[in-house]
Amino acid sequence: MTRREHAITPGLIRRVNRKLVPLMAKRNIPVKLERPIISISFDDFPQSVMENALPQLDEYDWKATFYVAAGLEGKTNHLGRHFDAEDIQTLVKDGHEIGCHTYNHVNILEVSNEAIQKEIEDNAHALGKIGVPPLKSFAYPYGEANAAQKRHLETGFTAMRGIVPGIHYDTVDLNQINAMKIYSGPDIDKVVRAIESLKERPGWLTLFTHDVRDNPSKFGCTPEDFSRVLKAIKQSGAEVVPIHQTIDLLRKKGKITGGLDQRNKVMMDKSISIIMPTYKRPKGLELALSSLVKQTVDTSDFQIIISDNDPAGSAKPYIDSMIALHKDINITYVHAVKPGVCNARNAAMEKVNGRFLLFIDDDMEAPPDWTQNMIDLLEKYKAGIAFSDVTARMHDKTDPKIQAMIPLFSRTLKEPEGFIDRFLGMGGAALDTAQMTFPNPPFDPALNDIGGEDDVLFHQLREQGVKTVWSPHFSAYEDIPASRATFQYIWKRNFAFGQGPTQLAADRGFKGIFKVIYWMLVGCAQIGVYGFKYGLERLQGKDIAVHSYARLSQAFGKIFWWDGFRPRLYGANSTTEMVKNSAS
Repeated sequence: MTRREHAITPGLIRRVNRKLVPLMAKRNIPVKLERPIISISFDDFPQSVMENALPQLDEYDWKATFYVAAGLEGKTNHLGRHFDAEDIQTLVKDGHEIGCHTYNHVNILEVSNEAIQKEIEDNAHALGKIGVPPLKSFAYPYGEANAAQKRHLETGFTAMRGIVPGIHYDTVDLNQINAMKIYSGPDIDKVVRAIESLKERPGWLTLFTHDVRDNPSKFGCTPEDFSRVLKAIKQSGAEVVPIHQTIDLLRKKGKITGGLDQRNKVMMDKSISIIMPTYKRPKGLELALSSLVKQTVDTSDFQIIISDNDPAGSAKPYIDSMIALHKDINITYVHAVKPGVCNARNAAMEKVNGRFLLFIDDDMEAPPDWTQNMIDLLEKYKAGIAFSDVTARMHDKTDPKIQAMIPLFSRTLKEPEGFIDRFLGMGGAALDTAQMTFPNPPFDPALNDIGGEDDVLFHQLREQGVKTVWSPHFSAYEDIPASRATFQYIWKRNFAFGQGPTQLAADRGFKGIFKVIYWMLVGCAQIGVYGFKYGLERLQGKDIAVHSYARLSQAFGKIFWWDGFRPRLYGANSTTEMVKNSAS
């Protein structure tokens, strides 16, 4: 062969990428269907869709998903003239789904994650101004992405659709849903055969096209070909459901096929409450709450409780606006006037309606499937408490010293999924309240200023025999501001961590005295080990020296555990910072 035949060309790279990426960064859920489902989607979309495709859909009373790049509004290109704002409003009014296609229809392989995020935000802002509800699904422009981009986008969308053809029979990767193209020519026959095959084996088939007109582009179809596809769908007996609604249906069907304990009505209850205390963090609150309203759960039994710990009630106007925007979700505002994280959580606990209770802080972001994943984890192990990975996101992404602090603020165990004998903090935890009895009040107000209220509650629940489970397979995210990315804060925070196990032992009185001695001796040994390690790493100029510094601080905390040495991490003005136990 010649050198040219061996050359690695951009086209070859794209072809390899299209083969490999669907196998990476997956977010699978089961597909268990007795009746097939077909989702019809339009990309970009030209006005010819409104003129020639929408009337045909209306004849069958079917709804579709329209992936919109708002920057194309009113423009003309090879697909013809694009939509107007009035077209979008008509679709929303008629019950169709609007999805995200970036703002300028950019090839996301060619831009940074920051640029992608701006495209998404600009698109959401432009469409929000004309009354479009929050966008829950995404279609990759040009059908391409890499694994890192799939992971980045999954934090903001229920599902992402690609262009790899195929039918989902057993599972679907929500990060890259397969789709077959409705393009005039040989592709129409392929689509019709795929639809007909669903009679023999039910599955989920997604279709997509662009323009629909008499002389379509190579990315579209004629009205006649579109009509042929719709007739085939009708004859197949399939349900026609927009993409986001299909995800909801699949999750419900997965629960039904899994079976329920009919002997216990409590265990049939799938209601969910999420508590989020907040104190003067408008940007964090907006990010956290925006992620919660996108959760892929049945909203009929879903409650979000915001406990505003600002005496002035500064969060109320924003919460009121979100209540008005998301009328299908029970968003409850609680004004906890008396400062303190315990007070804020206790006030919220009085409003809880759900069996499953989750906690999130106002500096966190939950991917769309986080809530469902946490509940599935509880049910899989029949556990009462569940934790998953919480990944820190630092304010400075370029400074290696700051990036070295990520593990100190993240919650990642080097353990496989399963039962654990430790507790990892309230923010990001899930509880099955059917398995426990809470003290009154659940969180001890005496710990408002010094923290540790979550450790105390978890210890009480463990004494009731409640089991705790952990999974590293999914994650929430926590944003760390510059004020916490300091050596001073890390020392105080980790000193409090170290105090935890000795303090818990001391709380048992005489019965705990040997454990107190044990933890103090552990602290002495760790001072020798981590003191030497920290000094050596500092001399070598290693950024990871901050890890040994943190462990050294924990060692001192194990020795100087009594209240006189307890750091005032929280106080009246820091109501959502959490202390995580470090019994290591």
